[in-house]
Amino acid sequence: MFFSAGCMKFSITVFSLGKMKVLYSKISRDWEAIQNRQERAILEQYNKEGLWLSKLYMAFVFMTWIVCSSKPFLPLVVNLIIPSENGTRPLLTPLHADYIFFDQTEHIYLISAYTAAAYTFFFPFFSGFESFYLLTVKHVCGLFAVTCYRIETSLNILKEKEVGVKPLCSIYARTKCQKNLIDIVILHNDAIRSVELLEDSFNICFLAIILMSTTGLAISTTFIIYASDELLSLTEILFLQTGITLYLFSVSWVGQQLTDSSEQIFYSAYSTNWYTTNPKICCYLHIIMMRSYSPSKLTGGKLLDLSMVTFGMIIRKAVSYFTVFLSLT
Repeated sequence: MFFSAGCMKFSITVFSLGKMKVLYSKISRDWEAIQNRQERAILEQYNKEGLWLSKLYMAFVFMTWIVCSSKPFLPLVVNLIIPSENGTRPLLTPLHADYIFFDQTEHIYLISAYTAAAYTFFFPFFSGFESFYLLTVKHVCGLFAVTCYRIETSLNILKEKEVGVKPLCSIYARTKCQKNLIDIVILHNDAIRSVELLEDSFNICFLAIILMSTTGLAISTTFIIYASDELLSLTEILFLQTGITLYLFSVSWVGQQLTDSSEQIFYSAYSTNWYTTNPKICCYLHIIMMRSYSPSKLTGGKLLDLSMVTFGMIIRKAVSYFTVFLSLT
């Protein structure tokens, strides 16, 4: 499953390389266009969150790489530390598989070297793929947050002439406010365009990963019943399940954050004092509210939204498949 997911991600990255370049260019232009100190602070905060998540994911993948690559050599290390009274301990195979053309135990070191090389090749690729996804999504969330900040401060230029009188907009103030709202609409559209590029690039990949993860969780849970008396096999299966669950959680959680950030624009626009402004200015706010009424989402193959609701559904489906596999065995 690990190799299948790696090959799939590699293929999708190759086919989506042009869209990824466009995303990188848009991110660079966003940082050049946003010069306001408060707005840059918002973007930097989201960028730090994405960087922290990327480092956490890379640390987990690195630990997985070390554990999986060193598994066949674990008995040798244990023999050096705690010698066995009945001779050396049997070697562990890196993969649970039956080979047709040769005996796995006779070529265990060759297979171990091949497995370690495969893990080494896919380690930087997995890390780079997910880091790109996490950082880009957090950047788009930052753009939505900047949009909310501009909406909340766009009407500040409209001052009241005197206490107890409705705000009367001067020509300059009205023009300035309209320009601010036009910039907000453009920024909002840029953020939505970034979400669309992300969706077009990764939706098929996420659908395949969700299907593979659901099946993997169900099958591995079935294996736990038969490996309950083997501590090493049980630990390996639990480690696999933890990795799959954490990965699905991170993807769904970040997707949920993106949806929540795009929904917040509607509430920010509605919370302004739109009822005291010029009707022409209200038209711009109305456009923003209408567009944000349908929040931006990342999906798996246009079928499943990447959200915490989907994460809960995947866990329930995995448990249902587990009961089916258990009844067949």
